[in-house]
Amino acid sequence: MPLADPGGGSCRDGLGPDGVNGNMGAESTLAWLVAVERMRALHNEASAQPAELMAGGAGGVRSGLGRTRVTRLGAR
Repeated sequence: MPLADPGGGSCRDGLGPDGVNGNMGAESTLAWLVAVERMRALHNEASAQPAELMAGGAGGVRSGLGRTRVTRLGAR
């Protein structure tokens, strides 16, 4: 059973020894929504970077301080 329900906009409270917790509290749902929005922002940032570099925008290549790069394996 999935923890998050994107269609309904909710998230279960977690996993326990007996499986998925059936509760869908506000804290879990808000934490899930914040995580989804952060992943979306990182994806959009990573998608925009090559275009900026090709156009010479954003000051060229940056040191990467304070930035997160998204790869297929996750954020690093």
